[in-house]
Amino acid sequence: MFGTSTYPVTYAVLGLTIMQSTTLLGGDWYPSLGLSWADPFEDQKLAGGILWAGGEAVSITMLAVLIGQWMKASEREARRIDRQLDREEAEERARAARAAGTIPAS
Repeated sequence: MFGTSTYPVTYAVLGLTIMQSTTLLGGDWYPSLGLSWADPFEDQKLAGGILWAGGEAVSITMLAVLIGQWMKASEREARRIDRQLDREEAEERARAARAAGTIPAS
């Protein structure tokens, strides 16, 4: 009924991997930029954290949507069952009334 996607999980795992890496990705390129104010390792950890958080945000959003759909489906099922039980109770009352002779049989 509901489709699943590994997209957010992939980005969360990739983000965690980047954050925990002990080697600098693109270690030859970043120092050549000459950015004395930026620490490439800290930037890499920040980028991994952003990637991880982005994947988690998508996962949480998908989870919220799925829970909302599940709750709506559950409410619809409960209303359907309630209507069925109401019909059965009405039929039972009508049978009891006919058996007591208060309502003529149709």
